[in-house]
Amino acid sequence: MAPVIILFFLFPTLLVLLAAALGLRNSESRKTKGLNLPPGSMGWPLLGETIAFRRQHPCNSLGEYMEDRINKYGRIYKSNLFGAPTIVSADAELNRFVLMNDDRLFVPSFPKSVADILGKTSMLVLTGEMHRYMKSLAVNFMGIARLRNNFLVDSELYVVQNLESWPENTPFPAKEEACKITFNLMVKNILSMNPGEEETERLRKLYMSFMKGVIALPLNIPGTAYRKAVKSRATILKVIERLMEERIHKKKEGTDSIGEADLLGFILEQSNLDAEQFGDLLLGLLFGGHETSSTAITLVLYFLHDCPKAVEQLREEHLEIVRTKKQRGGPPALTWEDYKHMDFTQCVSSSAMHPFLDRSIDR
Repeated sequence: MAPVIILFFLFPTLLVLLAAALGLRNSESRKTKGLNLPPGSMGWPLLGETIAFRRQHPCNSLGEYMEDRINKYGRIYKSNLFGAPTIVSADAELNRFVLMNDDRLFVPSFPKSVADILGKTSMLVLTGEMHRYMKSLAVNFMGIARLRNNFLVDSELYVVQNLESWPENTPFPAKEEACKITFNLMVKNILSMNPGEEETERLRKLYMSFMKGVIALPLNIPGTAYRKAVKSRATILKVIERLMEERIHKKKEGTDSIGEADLLGFILEQSNLDAEQFGDLLLGLLFGGHETSSTAITLVLYFLHDCPKAVEQLREEHLEIVRTKKQRGGPPALTWEDYKHMDFTQCVSSSAMHPFLDRSIDR
């Protein structure tokens, strides 16, 4: 009897949701009527084709979603992804045109659900003057001198530490380890947080929960990845606000030993961003830097496994750098000059960094 009662009360709600979904679909159809849009399908009401788009597939293929639609509609087609009408392009000429006209005819664009998670003042969401301002803060902080003196040193340190922690002749989760290295590197330079510390690990787990919600279905109900991401974002912002207050207090007392060595100190000195704006900047940088870097590292490892010739060429390039350093009597630590001589290494890493771009028409 209880299930019948539950269904009795749920039925009107389901009818309302269905009516709203159909209404939204009809509204979108009226908006696009008469426009010269490519062929395609808008999928289910509300959900669109998001579930099919997010379905896992081998990294050396386009995946069933893309292949099916390219075969059916061509390399440019319309769809509905993450609750937003979308034009999907796998056409090199159109993609080049979009990139050449970035900030003129096209602007960065994400579905509202993604923008809500990343934050309204995230660099990935902003356009115009505010975007340029936030970008200038990040670029000025990550200058060439800091890359040479801090980022490169930290990169070598964290990679070596991780390698030494792996048991010999034992499989390891490549993606998980790549994420750990890049996250530790990012938060060290952003918040001066050290790997392995309790608060660093807590923040990493919160960030991983946050990340799962960025590309999840935008259902803000208990138990969903999106809802968990919203809660994780709120907790991360509270941590950042506390760290900002602690740093400001230390500056007033003259006990701040970090200064502008991390992004937090740089922002406090060079801007008037509040905690939420800095949180949006931080999450945007983590999303843009952490995800792309960890994914690229994972893909490099995956493809090198099937290419022993490339592995041997990589090994020889690095051994030659080691031999040259020994002959010159230089320090064993990696230097910027060493990095500039890694020609084949840079080719390998570049081959794994094919971007996915989300743009909307500005005018």
